[in-house]
Amino acid sequence: MNDEAREPANFSVRDLRGHDFANADLRGADFSASNLSGANLAGADLTGATLLGANLAGANLAGANLEGADLCGANLYGANLTAANMPGVELTWAILYEAVLDGARLAKSSLREVNACGASLVGADLTGSNLSGVFLGLANLSGATMDHCDLSGSFLLGTNFGSGE
Repeated sequence: MNDEAREPANFSVRDLRGHDFANADLRGADFSASNLSGANLAGADLTGATLLGANLAGANLAGANLEGADLCGANLYGANLTAANMPGVELTWAILYEAVLDGARLAKSSLREVNACGASLVGADLTGSNLSGVFLGLANLSGATMDHCDLSGSFLLGTNFGSGE
């Protein structure tokens, strides 16, 4: 069976706490409203996946490919997204409280109305992203690339921009 004929997996509304999906091919998979808290998704290919309202609190997504994924309203509290590939991702209304996105590639993504209080985005690429209304209080954006970002209406009190652009 060729990849083009492959039907995307449907994991919507499931309890997948602590599940190991490391390095899995999950392109186009639907995890809407699923509980993936503490799950291991490190290195997984989640290109175009749907994670609407999913609970990913404490999940490991280090090095995962989330290009074009929809994480609108997802809970990523304390999640590890170090070096994740996330261009064009939809994170509107997501919770990124204390999440680690160091070195993540988020160019041209939507992070509107996101709660990223205390998040670490050291060296992250946010070029051309929409961060309007985002809450970045006490977040660390040292060395982050933020060219052409929309920060209108954002809360930035205590945010560390360090040597970022």
